[in-house]
Amino acid sequence: MSNYRPRNAHVYTVKEQTCSVSALYYITLQELGFDVESLLSDIYQHFNNSTTRKQTLVEFCDFVETEYKVLLKHVKTRWLSLNRVIERTLAMYKPLKSYFASTGIKNQQVVLIFSPTP
Repeated sequence: MSNYRPRNAHVYTVKEQTCSVSALYYITLQELGFDVESLLSDIYQHFNNSTTRKQTLVEFCDFVETEYKVLLKHVKTRWLSLNRVIERTLAMYKPLKSYFASTGIKNQQVVLIFSPTP
């Protein structure tokens, strides 16, 4: 397998095992201790179902001086969409954190990620 690695940039050797980027990605997600796909879906649904919430998020973007970007929906059958959704959510992290800190959201995963740090 060591001869194969230089030819393919998407294959890595980890602890003498060959893994693809997608396999490493899912191993990392498992180490986080919560379901990232579910969290991203909950965030998307929270804003998708309400134009008032979207407008409030736009105001929070202005407040923290971040450009508003539409949150994307992850589709499980298109696993490559997960990376785009994560990148977009991270780009919107400051306004999302401010938004969820100011509202009484009860979703445990959202509270874990976006709760204000002491």
